[in-house]
Amino acid sequence: VIHSFSVNKLKKKGNGYIISDGKNSIFTDILIISTGGQAAPVLGSTGDAVKLLDEFGVTFTKRYPGLVGLKTAKEDIKGLSGLRMKAEVTLVDNETEVFKEKGEIQFKDDGISGIVVMNATSKLVRNHTLKMYIDFLPTLEVEEITEYIKNKQVIYGNFEIINLLIGLVPNVFGIKILKDLGINATLKIKHLEKSAILKIASILKRYKIHFISPYGYDRAQVTVGGIDLKEVNENLELLKLANTYVCGEVLDIDGLCGGYNLHFAFASA
Repeated sequence: VIHSFSVNKLKKKGNGYIISDGKNSIFTDILIISTGGQAAPVLGSTGDAVKLLDEFGVTFTKRYPGLVGLKTAKEDIKGLSGLRMKAEVTLVDNETEVFKEKGEIQFKDDGISGIVVMNATSKLVRNHTLKMYIDFLPTLEVEEITEYIKNKQVIYGNFEIINLLIGLVPNVFGIKILKDLGINATLKIKHLEKSAILKIASILKRYKIHFISPYGYDRAQVTVGGIDLKEVNENLELLKLANTYVCGEVLDIDGLCGGYNLHFAFASA
């Protein structure tokens, strides 16, 4: 066992390989590359496998931070930093749902996070054309929300509209929704028009998030992308480098939150 040996060069020699740290070299007849991806570089993941295998023509798919929070347009989250809400996130590709999951969303100064968002981000980085919507009241239909608001008009008609969504969503978020829709905060609840009620209900059910980018590898739990699966056989041996095997996150395989990535690392090893 040799430790603290930082491999920066790989050279083929006969039926084996020479690995080097720049000063010392080791000959081996079998290689197992389990260097991981680029997520959490503080733990040593630097994407070194790309440098080692690139000169041998091994194809890597494009790599992104995965299972990580998402930077969004600031207007989508303005004033919500620190807020946590349970909701349902949906990703849509040309009106076809490709992802839907419920969970807690955490609002930050420049984006959103939470397990459901992290799972969605791993999908988004693969396809930047996807559209993201959040349903903040997944247990209610639009009709039920409009009926709730109409009942409030009867009971609390003389209250200012700033109190309208108390009981449905956190007040700070309710105020933002009303402001986004251009509804006068000093208006009496009883004076709210039917069209405005429908807009409020609709936006609560389908709040569009304009994503900018994932947070960086320093916050990511996994790397999306890696060695193209066409480069390996069923034993995870590289087709272009006999007796060289790859496993874990260095491959273009990643899963959702829940231990799946750890399991694959162990299983493939």
